[in-house]
Amino acid sequence: MPLVWADPTQLHQVILNLCTNSFQALRDVGGGELLLELEEVRLSEDEARTINLEPGRFVRIVVADDGPGIPSEILDKIFDPFFTTKGKAEGTGLGLAVVHGIVKGHNGGIRVSSEAGVSTRFEIHLPVHDQIAEFSILTDMQAMQGRGRILFVEDDPDQLETTPRILESLGYRVSAAADVTAALEMLVREEDFDLVITDFDMPGANGVELAEALQAIAPGLPVILVSGREDAVTAASGLPNIGRIVIKPYDKTMMAQAVAAVLGGLEER
Repeated sequence: MPLVWADPTQLHQVILNLCTNSFQALRDVGGGELLLELEEVRLSEDEARTINLEPGRFVRIVVADDGPGIPSEILDKIFDPFFTTKGKAEGTGLGLAVVHGIVKGHNGGIRVSSEAGVSTRFEIHLPVHDQIAEFSILTDMQAMQGRGRILFVEDDPDQLETTPRILESLGYRVSAAADVTAALEMLVREEDFDLVITDFDMPGANGVELAEALQAIAPGLPVILVSGREDAVTAASGLPNIGRIVIKPYDKTMMAQAVAAVLGGLEER
C-alpha cells in the first residue's frame, strides 16, 4: 500500500463520522449493508478537477451504504457548517463540515454521490507520497509538542472525545467538560489549569459567557474560543482573556498552533 501524509487521529474521526452517519441511515430503514474500501487510484485531469485536485496517484477511502440516500436538493449543502437533518439529540450538524475540513487539510478531496431511496457513497482521496522522510516527521511532531494543563469545554460528544486525545498526543494534560456549568465547577475545584478551550455555541451558557465568568474567578487564565461561525470574533471582542479564536473545522496543526501561541504569551486573533 502506498504512503500518505496523514494524522491518524483525524482520519479515525473522519471514518468514524461517516460510518456513524451510515449506521444511523440504515437503522432508520431497518438495516442494510455498510461498505468500506481502501485502494490506490490514478486520477486523470478531468477526474481530479471535479474535486479540485491535481491529477496523479491517490489513496481512495470509500464509505458507502445502501440506505435511504440523500435527497438531491440538499446534496450540495451537506458539508456546510451547522447544516443537518438530524434531531438535536443526534448531533450539531458540524460532523460533515469537520470531515471536509480534515480532508482538505490533508491536501485531499472528497465527493459524495447519492440516489434517494437507494444508496450513498463518500469517496476520500489523499495524495500519495513516494517517500516520507522519518526526520521531517519527527521534527514536525516535536515542534508541536507542549506542556500544561487544559480544560476543554464542548457539548458535541464526538469532539469531546477526539479533541482531548489530540491535545494529549501533543503532551498536554487535558480535562473535559460538556457544558459551562460543569466547567465552572471543575475550575473552582481545581485551580491548576493553564488554559481553557471552549466552544462558542452550547446550550445554556455559551463560551463567551464562560470567558466573562472566568474574568472574575480566574482573571489570569487564558481562553481559546472555538466556533463554526465567523461572527464569534465580534461576540468575543472586548474580552482580554480570549487570546485566540479558532474557526471550525480545525485540524491538529491549527489547534496546536493556537495553544502554543496563547500559552507562549502571544495574543493573536
